[in-house]
Amino acid sequence: MRALRLLAIGLGLAELLAPRRVIDAATRLAYESPEEFAVKPWVVTAVRIEGLAFLGLAAWLTRRATGDE
Repeated sequence: MRALRLLAIGLGLAELLAPRRVIDAATRLAYESPEEFAVKPWVVTAVRIEGLAFLGLAAWLTRRATGDE
């Protein structure tokens, strides 16, 4: 569980603080010619929201691990 919490925290912070860099890295991994794609403006907001969701997951996992309800 600790590794999952750390992963959620790392991804959450990266997506929340540097969404454009996360989008660029994911696009380079997913497509052979990433320079041919234009990212819609709403994608940056969606990535930030996903980052908040990852941080929420990490908080929930932490509470679960410590037994706090």
